[in-house]
Amino acid sequence: MKPFRSILSLMLLGAVLLPAAPVSADTAMIVNTGTDETTTNGLCSLREAIHNANNNFATYPDCRAGFVYTIDTITFAGDYIITLHRPTEFAPATLNITSSIIINGNGSAGSIIQITRCNPVTLPGGCTPAREGVFFVSSIGNLTLNGLTVRFGNFSDAYAGSGIDNNGTLTIMKSRIAGNRGRTGGGISNEGTLIVTNSTITGNEAASVDSHGGGIYNYSWSGTVTITNSTISDNRGNFGGGIYNSGGMMTVTNSTISGNVAYSRGGGIYNNDKLIITNSTVSGNSAPYYLDGGGLFNSGTLHYSNTLIANSPTGGECSNFGTISTNLNNLVEDNFCFPALSGDPNLGPLASNGGPTQTQALLTGSPAIDAGSDANCPATDQRGVARPRGAHCDIGAYEVEFRPLISGNVGVAGAVLSYTDGTPKTVTADNNGNYSISVPVGWSGTVKPSKNGQKFTPISQTYSNVQTDQTNQNYTAQPATGGGDTTGVFRPSNGLLYLKNKNESGFADIAINYGTGGDYPVVGDWNGDGTDTIGIYRNGTFYLRNSNTIGFADLVFSFGMPGDQPIAGDWNNDGIDTIGVFRNGTFYLRNSNDAGVPEISFGLGNPGDVGIAGDWDGDGLDTTGVFRPSNGVIFLTNSNSTGFADIALNYGLPGDQPVMGDWNNDGKDTIGVYREGTFYLRNSNTNGFAEIIFGLGNPGDMPIAGNWDGLP
Repeated sequence: MKPFRSILSLMLLGAVLLPAAPVSADTAMIVNTGTDETTTNGLCSLREAIHNANNNFATYPDCRAGFVYTIDTITFAGDYIITLHRPTEFAPATLNITSSIIINGNGSAGSIIQITRCNPVTLPGGCTPAREGVFFVSSIGNLTLNGLTVRFGNFSDAYAGSGIDNNGTLTIMKSRIAGNRGRTGGGISNEGTLIVTNSTITGNEAASVDSHGGGIYNYSWSGTVTITNSTISDNRGNFGGGIYNSGGMMTVTNSTISGNVAYSRGGGIYNNDKLIITNSTVSGNSAPYYLDGGGLFNSGTLHYSNTLIANSPTGGECSNFGTISTNLNNLVEDNFCFPALSGDPNLGPLASNGGPTQTQALLTGSPAIDAGSDANCPATDQRGVARPRGAHCDIGAYEVEFRPLISGNVGVAGAVLSYTDGTPKTVTADNNGNYSISVPVGWSGTVKPSKNGQKFTPISQTYSNVQTDQTNQNYTAQPATGGGDTTGVFRPSNGLLYLKNKNESGFADIAINYGTGGDYPVVGDWNGDGTDTIGIYRNGTFYLRNSNTIGFADLVFSFGMPGDQPIAGDWNNDGIDTIGVFRNGTFYLRNSNDAGVPEISFGLGNPGDVGIAGDWDGDGLDTTGVFRPSNGVIFLTNSNSTGFADIALNYGLPGDQPVMGDWNNDGKDTIGVYREGTFYLRNSNTNGFAEIIFGLGNPGDMPIAGNWDGLP
């Protein structure tokens, strides 16, 4: 039994219902005072308007009479903070709803209805709170609140909601339920029908040892709750800090449950009946102990899809002691409740990211981006942003608002397109050769297609500061008639270069003079056109050329110091080779061909080793290795970072010179050595005999390798 409910019932029995005066049905009652009064003074107060609407009569002539067969609309004329008072000594201050009423405020920031000026949750200055709720909706009542704040209800000694106690139908739109304290349902207690849309329920508390639902408590087996595009944050309670679903059906869609605390179980949500939660973010909620369900505690039936549960300080993310009937494309950080994905979702803080409620943004690199099930996604996210924006909709309440799409046809099924978005990434063209890449606004980079045995035109496409969708980014594909890397030699005595387009003995296809005696050769695709071209390193300065012809350097810049060994590779998978140096067991690499500080540095090997580079695993990213001339041992790594080698093998003899390339055009660079004018090449990074042997150059020459003819 709810104590104030019995008083209200007596009041209803004493009411005399009379026909309403004839008034236009589209005429709203206009509340034009912020004072809670029932006097005839030419001003229509909220309490007077509600009374007239309930009784279909102009009991208070300053407001029009209520309608018998239609919904009464009450509209605020301005911004008012209305503090409720008891109209008589024995009548409650709570606003009682027994008919169909819509109350339109001017926005939750300026239209406020409160039972007192004292927040019973925080008790600022030691104030004394009221001991009543703000609204009571009877079983025959139907209340819609639009653009309002309801706050500071305090009904902690009875089983009733302190902000709003609903037994009928309650709709909350673009409103805020805040700072209420009760025994059950600090913000809202429901045993009827509750609909919450584009609203915030925050800072409420269910405060007793048997309290339930700091934000919302649904406690009737016939009660239904629908929460859409809303935020439930920073509420507290013993069971269900944010929400407690004791009985009935609860549906949560496109909503954020954040920062709620349970003193026992279910920090964000405690479900004891049927919960359907879709594309929602449950983050930063807590409960005391392991398996108490910091994010969600389920002892009923859970249906969850495209939902993110993470960042619970205590209690774990999701605890299931009931049944999970639907489980589609969810991300739960600690991998409980059998999600499709786990790990850190890389969420931003609860903030104003657009739309009427606060949300938590998915930051760059979040695994929740493009990971949802499109069949289950709502048409928009919590803010109203259309879904999906990428290849698929995002998991959680937040859709990354705009990610330009680079799309087109690559000319062949199954081609892999490589690009970098924070980290190296790839997409695979479909059976018709179509592809789509989602990138952040302002993205710059290069997209490069590849497939064994195919040549693409153009070889790659480069983008700068992408702001809009890039459509029809097409390529043509044709079978490659050549391709792969071939060898050459540099003659340090005079700076002559001899390049061959086939790995076999014979005369050079290209013979040029570039550099001077004592220079160190370096080879790479400096401009991303698919052709490797020449360069030399001299006393800490690189001289790079974009064609294999005689002429002056196209790029000249300093990096490193005299005595360093030059090296080149595509360190960031952008389709362009850039330089680096190897010095006494440490690599220093740059992602651009210009002077500057190293962007990547790490240790590998020992002083006296020779630095090498290649794409050992075929992922499009060049990484390093070392060759030990004293014994012919090779150490290769698949990441440009300090650590143990991923591959260690013995190939060659003491005194050999290493050379690396993709000899069979399979997308992977493999080992080789040059010994006294002869190349010994192998098609796998394993111990074994050479598979390709041929002569080129003279003893004392230095080996080089590259794709001189531009064929993939």
